This record gives sequence, structure tokens and C-alpha cells, in this order.
Amino acid sequence: MLGDQFKRLLEEPYVATFDADEDGVSFEADVPESLGALVPVLGHGSELVGDLPADSWLALAQSDLGKTLDGFVDLFSQAAGGRDAIERQLRGSSGLDLDRDVLGWMGDFGVFVRGTSVDELNGALIVETTDPSASARLIDGLGELLRREGDAQVGPLTAPGGGAGFTLRDEDVPAPLHLFQRDDRVVLAYGDEAAADALEPAQKLAESPDFDAAADSLGGGYDVSFYLAAAPVLELVDSTGAASDERWREAKSYLEPLAALVGGTKGEGDALRSIFKLTVK
Repeated sequence: MLGDQFKRLLEEPYVATFDADEDGVSFEADVPESLGALVPVLGHGSELVGDLPADSWLALAQSDLGKTLDGFVDLFSQAAGGRDAIERQLRGSSGLDLDRDVLGWMGDFGVFVRGTSVDELNGALIVETTDPSASARLIDGLGELLRREGDAQVGPLTAPGGGAGFTLRDEDVPAPLHLFQRDDRVVLAYGDEAAADALEPAQKLAESPDFDAAADSLGGGYDVSFYLAAAPVLELVDSTGAASDERWREAKSYLEPLAALVGGTKGEGDALRSIFKLTVK
């Protein structure tokens, strides 16, 4: 079952190295394609990461989301009565075809999160679509399903910049959720600001000096797949009231010298190589 499949992955050989330089400490390893497909942060990086908003403190971009999700469907289908059962259930509840309307159109994807206080938190998932008609069917199908069976309010799209989709509001959630398609990309955004900047940020992450420094520290032709900036996260934790906690203040003193955690990939197939580096100021 699921445990057996994970066990087979862990039985494959892995070669890893640790290294330290003036920028920080890195962990580098050869990654089998099967593992890279199931663990997104280990899979192929995407140039989409550079298009995310410059003030993102978390940024993730990978290639071929459809292939990644298809692997998860196969992985979990044994516990759900098989892939055919999942396909029948989806078609019965929404009228959507799993391969044609859900997985088949999904290309590269990116995720960003930003905000240094709980009230300011916002972010989005952006997915490139290779078939706008199919991705539009998914958006329409999800909208109808939520209207029929969900408790939240589903209404016309109110996201800045427009697009085709809908907006979801819940009294227990501070900001609206926008799901829409525009310019061959599908966006699921939490908050109006994230929806506005998901496709057309005023400044891109690739233009951020901090991101550039983290990316350059990888060297060796790696494509950045993951980025986590330390300072905004510490500021966010402080905003929750943790600043008055003695244990947090002690832990923070060890974390403040850190600049970022950055990951990248290079190579193809079973020659895929992944790196993570913890950089310092």
C-alpha cells in the first residue's frame, strides 16, 4: 500500500554531500526522478520563481504540476479503491474528467507568501495552463460544486485586474479567496493584494538583491526552486506577541544571523541533482 511505495523509494541509493563556505552551509544530493516527482521541493525548478512578487518571503516554483499531482493520485489511489474509483467520484460530484480537466493542462507552478504580520499575510498559487479551455472547465466546475455543497459565499470574481473565475468569502476568514484565469495562467489567491500582484507585481523577485544573493550562492548552474527569507519570518513571529516570550527571544538570537534558505536543481531524469543552502548575513 502507501507505506510499501514509500519504502521502495527509500530503498533507492542516494549520494549526498555537505559543504560550508563564507555564504553558509549547503546540502547537495542526487535525487531519483521518482522521488523528485513526489516531493515538489526536490523536483525541477522553474523560471516562474523570478516572476513572483519581490516582497515574498516564501517562494516556490516547480515544473509540471500535473505530473506531480498525477503521481500523488497513483500513490493514494490504492487506499481509495483504485484510480478508476477516484475518477468516477470526481466525475459524479463535479462532472469533471480527472485527466482532461484537472491534470492534463497543468504546467509550471509557483507559490508565494508575504506579509510580516498576521493581518498582512497574503499569497497565491499560480499555475501555467497549456489548455485554457480545460482549465476554465475546472474553475467553472469547482465554482458550481462550492455553490451547491459549500457553506461559504461564492460570487462573481472581484479580484483586481479581472479574469474569468469566482470569489469565495467566509465570515471566519479575514480575506477573500479568488480563483481565476488570465493570460494563460490560473491563480488561486488569498487576499486582494495577492490577486493583484500574482501576475503583474510592481517588482519581481528576480529584481530583489536578497533573492539574487541567495540564488548566486548556489553556483553551478542551479535553477532556484525554493526560497525562504529569514528576517520577514522573524518579524512575523514577533508580531504575534512572541516577542515577549523569553524562550522565543533566546531562539531568535540564534536565528537572526541567518539570511535565507534556498534550494535549487539541475540535470534531468535520474541525473537530477538537488541542493539546499542555509545562507548567513
